Amino acid sequence: MTNIYRLKSNSFAREEESEKINPYKTIFLSMEGTNTEKEYFNGFNKYKNEFGYSPNIVIEPLSRRKKDGSSAPKLVIELLEEYLNLRNEGVYSEIKKILNEDYNDKIISDYIYNTKNLDINIVKEIDLKLEKIGYDLQYRKSLASIQNSDDIFGIVIDKDNWHNLDEIISYCKLKNYKIYISNPCFELWLLFHWLDVSTCSTEEQEQILLNKVVSDKHTYISKKLSELAHHGKSGIGFKTKYLPKIDIAISNSEKFSTNVDDLKTHLGTNMSDLIILLKNG
Repeated sequence: MTNIYRLKSNSFAREEESEKINPYKTIFLSMEGTNTEKEYFNGFNKYKNEFGYSPNIVIEPLSRRKKDGSSAPKLVIELLEEYLNLRNEGVYSEIKKILNEDYNDKIISDYIYNTKNLDINIVKEIDLKLEKIGYDLQYRKSLASIQNSDDIFGIVIDKDNWHNLDEIISYCKLKNYKIYISNPCFELWLLFHWLDVSTCSTEEQEQILLNKVVSDKHTYISKKLSELAHHGKSGIGFKTKYLPKIDIAISNSEKFSTNVDDLKTHLGTNMSDLIILLKNG
């Protein structure tokens, strides 16, 4: 059992799982960030119907283990492909491989679907084996249950963390993965909700693109965003601060590069492509 499983629900994701609906299409996204991006996308799923967005399509931000420490760019794609392996193989096949024939088919099936049929000591035994490799059964069952023919798979990345974008873009195109890039970072998309960056001076736009660290808490963009949006300890306040401004963000972002290849070197983001996809269903 050498494989380490990174797909693991966190407490924030678990709060949302009880409210999930079964859409006609799901966009599965693997991303570098663990908090802001997921709060944005989960908020969109929760409140979008109130603003006339299609109820037939939702975003599923893939969660990884809190202490994973694996925000390295290549692991964003690895996380997506771990999900795709789960989707293709199913939970039963995964656990069968993990347990390496130590238990018969009935025990494995009962463990997954009806632990009341098993001796408590066997359940604890298997729990411990799965815990050691970070296997989150309930989360993976939830993910595996979503099987729509029109589902979409993609990654959300910040250009400032990637030095091999040509290779990544080519690979995603080959695999038919969507790729959503922000240059320099996802917070630029959030900033577009509040600021028409095209009205900023050339010097300030250069500062935004460089996005240098300016304090213990902030980069240039996050400081500017904090001043405009007043994020608090409770999060970004998606429903009141961002959802009503999405059309503004789309308009502001389209004044800059939105082409994936251009975003390797130019200020901008193609996050508007994702939002338009969600609008149209």
